[in-house]
Amino acid sequence: NISTKYTFPFFSEFNIENKFSIFFSYKYFFKELSSAIRVDFEFEVGIVNMRRKYTLDSVQEAGETPLHIIPITLMFHLNFFHRFGYISPYIGAGMGTSIINQTVGDYEKTSLTFSLMAGINFLTKWPVSFHIEIRYTWFGMAKLVSEGITSGDDITISQREEKQLRGFLFTIGLVVR
Repeated sequence: NISTKYTFPFFSEFNIENKFSIFFSYKYFFKELSSAIRVDFEFEVGIVNMRRKYTLDSVQEAGETPLHIIPITLMFHLNFFHRFGYISPYIGAGMGTSIINQTVGDYEKTSLTFSLMAGINFLTKWPVSFHIEIRYTWFGMAKLVSEGITSGDDITISQREEKQLRGFLFTIGLVVR
C-alpha cells in the first residue's frame, strides 16, 4: 500500500505559524495473527514545514524564520477488526531519524525520532481507502534562534536556545492498495 498524508502539526513548546506537513509512505502487511488482528510495517518520509518567531533588535516576535523537519521513520502497527466491516482502528509506534533545518543562522541537525500513534482506517470496496490519525512525535532537541540583531541586510544571531521539538500531528491520509 502506498499512502499520502496531510498533517496539521501542533507544538506547544513555542510559537509557530504557517504549519503544514505532508508525508509519503509504503506499508507492508504481514500474515494475519487472527481474524481480529493484523500487523504491518510502514516506511515513511515527510516534511514538517513551519515558521518560527524570534526576538529581533530587542522586539519580541519581530523576526521570523522557516523551520523544516524531515522525518524518516519505520513504524509498526496493530490493526484491529480489519475483517469486520469498513472501519479498522489501529495503534502503533515508530522510530527513525529527522533532519532539522532552520534558515536563519544556517542551522541543521540530524536527530533520532520517536512516535506513538492511534488511528482509524476507513476501508472501501475500491482500491482506495482513507485514514485519520493522531500521532505524538518527538523529533529531538535543536538549538533554535531566540534573538537576532540586524546590521544592514544581514541578521546576526545573538542567542540560541535548546528546544525540544515534540508535539502532536493530526493526519488525514489517502491510501492506494
